[in-house]
Amino acid sequence: MKKGTTMQTTWIVFFGAVASLASCADFRTSPPDDAYVVDAALADAAGSDALAADRAAADQHTSDAGADSGADAGAQVLEIVGNYVDDWGYDHNLTQTEWIDPGDPSDSIFHISQFSNSGQFIIAQNDPANPYTTAYLWSRFDWTYDTGSVLHFCQITYTADSEAAALAATGADRGNLVSGCDGYSWSRLTPALEIRGSYVDDYGFDHEITQTALGIGYATPSLFHISDYDNAGDFLVARNDASNQWDPGRWSRFDWTYGTGSVLHYCQIAYDAASESDARAASGADRGDLAGGCNGFGWSRLIPR
Repeated sequence: MKKGTTMQTTWIVFFGAVASLASCADFRTSPPDDAYVVDAALADAAGSDALAADRAAADQHTSDAGADSGADAGAQVLEIVGNYVDDWGYDHNLTQTEWIDPGDPSDSIFHISQFSNSGQFIIAQNDPANPYTTAYLWSRFDWTYDTGSVLHFCQITYTADSEAAALAATGADRGNLVSGCDGYSWSRLTPALEIRGSYVDDYGFDHEITQTALGIGYATPSLFHISDYDNAGDFLVARNDASNQWDPGRWSRFDWTYGTGSVLHYCQIAYDAASESDARAASGADRGDLAGGCNGFGWSRLIPR
């Protein structure tokens, strides 16, 4: 994982169509009162005796934690648990006990030993199988939000030789997101689009959904460039590619829901809107009627490939 990233443009090819994917002033050498120790993460990490000594030296508050993204009653829940994508298109999956970066040649996993929601930091041990960090050394992740309440993080160290040393690491300047991560930019994290994946519909047409594009493998492929989405509202807005056979350059809105067996269905309720705002305002997708609630037509079922 890099300390910080800058925006780069990545190009992907989908069925012959090309989509452009756009793609800390408050330091502590000892934890705040609410610093929360996640013992469950350390159970899977090597060097447990040394970790216990580090925690004792740092005078940590301790408590039992829940596994994965949940926590036991009374336990603190990590504020930023969730699935995200950075500006390079890389995933970041945060649970209560791990920071996971799925990648090539292999995943990078950081086992969370403690965190502070008020201090906005995580201390974690590098997994021994990580491709780009030294086994059993320690990382510190600081996070903050920009003026638009968008999450950013800075991995200010990934080479600390102890948990206490990671805790004491400085240099993450929350007032400077451009170069305040030890000279690098902070990395922006956008919540991952819930329905990303590879699917096939009931007619045998492939559907590829990424963070920034939706492609349908008709005989003449259609590509839609995602401009906005709402995981809570279950819809996305996209501009029709200029090379699409139908309504090139216009705007579409896709609503989604889940039917029996939690199978994904979608409805392209708008496909020729004049503007992004018109597409976003489109209505008529009835989630209670999958047979005819898509402007009189059935919703399209998508089966993961």
